[in-house]
Amino acid sequence: MIQTALLDGLATGDLALAWAVVALAGMVRGFSGFGSALLMSPLFSIIFTPSQGVAIIVGMEMVGAWLLLPGAYRSINWKEVLPMAGAAWLAAPLGTTILLVLEPQAMRRIIALLVILLVALLASGWRWRGGRGALATLGAGGISGFLNGSTGAGGPPVVLYQLSGLGTPAVQRANIIAFFCIPNLGTWSGLIAGGVFTREVVALIFLLVPVYLAALHAGAVLFRRSGGHSYRRVVLLILLLVALLSLLA
Repeated sequence: MIQTALLDGLATGDLALAWAVVALAGMVRGFSGFGSALLMSPLFSIIFTPSQGVAIIVGMEMVGAWLLLPGAYRSINWKEVLPMAGAAWLAAPLGTTILLVLEPQAMRRIIALLVILLVALLASGWRWRGGRGALATLGAGGISGFLNGSTGAGGPPVVLYQLSGLGTPAVQRANIIAFFCIPNLGTWSGLIAGGVFTREVVALIFLLVPVYLAALHAGAVLFRRSGGHSYRRVVLLILLLVALLSLLA
């Protein structure tokens, strides 16, 4: 495990694995609008310390979210996204506090089990037909922000909330992209305050981000060419595979 990143020297095998992880994560993020943190979180726990891994993931997520935003802007439902993002912003520092005092592995596995159950429900064809009130919207955002701060993988609550509605794939993807542009700033500030965003972590982000950006672009192109027809199935499959990976990591 890399303890002090570049100062201790980055092993060639670890760097190659990290590049492979961010390439896959970027492709998934570009297509679905989410998923890179879910993929990176369990795999980075093998390479980095928990706090390093979360800080790197948040840095990469911020880059990905803001680069995807212009192409999704016209499809965003801001009335739903802004309350979710605000709740996530407020909850993220609490999650970061938990990260600094507790072992995140058990929490990650509990989340994985819940995700598997919810994926099975949505795969059955179920959709939420009732109202999407303020309480549900704020709850999804708050839980996501807390998980983002504590594990670096806050996607499932918001993604599952979006998939349970009746929006088109383009709107669902756009809402997910827009959502993650805002709370990651709160998570980032919490990590800086906690002393987690070190120069070593920033250097690692610069090493990894070129591969991530190339894969992000490829995933976005794939979504546009697919027309969104397989979006729901692909997203559910991503959630399921990552949840299983989290249980085994």
